[in-house]
Amino acid sequence: MHDIRVIRDAAGRDVPVPGQARRVLPTGNPAAAAIFCIARDRLLGWPEPIPGQAPPITAEIPAAPRLTPYDLEKSVRAVRAAEPDLILDYGSCATAFVNFADRLQTETGVPVAIVDGHLSNTSDALALLGRIFDAELRAVELDNEWGRIWTNVSAACAHSDSTPSVHYAIGPAGDKTVRRGSIHLEALDLLGAKNVAEVERGSGGRVRVDPRDVATWDPDLVLTIDPAFHANAATLDVWRDVEAVRDGRVYLAPAPILSWLDYPPSLNRIIGLAWLARLFHGDAYGGDLMADAQKFYRIFYETELEAPALAAALAKAGVG
Repeated sequence: MHDIRVIRDAAGRDVPVPGQARRVLPTGNPAAAAIFCIARDRLLGWPEPIPGQAPPITAEIPAAPRLTPYDLEKSVRAVRAAEPDLILDYGSCATAFVNFADRLQTETGVPVAIVDGHLSNTSDALALLGRIFDAELRAVELDNEWGRIWTNVSAACAHSDSTPSVHYAIGPAGDKTVRRGSIHLEALDLLGAKNVAEVERGSGGRVRVDPRDVATWDPDLVLTIDPAFHANAATLDVWRDVEAVRDGRVYLAPAPILSWLDYPPSLNRIIGLAWLARLFHGDAYGGDLMADAQKFYRIFYETELEAPALAAALAKAGVG
């Protein structure tokens, strides 16, 4: 393949990126969301269903295999079948993911680039995506919008003493959550909130949780990405002892196209910081959330977010 550019990725790996890469395979949903924002026409496919959400833009983007370090042989077969020019991983630079990228690249001959997807790394992530996709101007446009939103969010945190305690309920029964320190809920740390879930830390994603434990932790509010749990939480017997649920303090993350909170933990969470800043810190958030969301969607997704649908989503999210 001609016009190879060697680009150092977030893990410090020198990756031979083809200049004319038009078929970019994401390792999972976070990478797919990042490609969707920076260079939608390069996205080879969307890897898997997202819990509680309809697949985004299904008419435009076909399904794609999910690549996982837990099954190298299956991932290698999937890459060979998809015939991508480049593979993108977006998320963690932990040793397991770096080793997987190296082995996948060696086994398939397809370059694998890793981008650090933590929210605190957003500017660097966008700059790296711009280099990988030869789309520096697009990356600057997205970074300017990220900077505008983060300025309002950080100002809200600085002018508020609120430190809400939060439980994150996953699934239609709300019986799963994520560990403290997980990339899935890093927004809480950035905004001065506390994840109450006292579950075992370690590798892995969702873990089961007993609502009786949630009642003991007594969170100020409960967040969810699952519409069924949001609609039915107060009617579920196992949740009746959780005061936040009894009092209606269960809030559904908006998700036009992609969730504002999680799944995937990618660039889609940027506008979620503005939502959470308003939810946690009230009027200390000086931005116009409706206008901010519409501008974010125009810039990141190149689409218009209709006001009535957005208003309905914000009402379920506790800021309507």
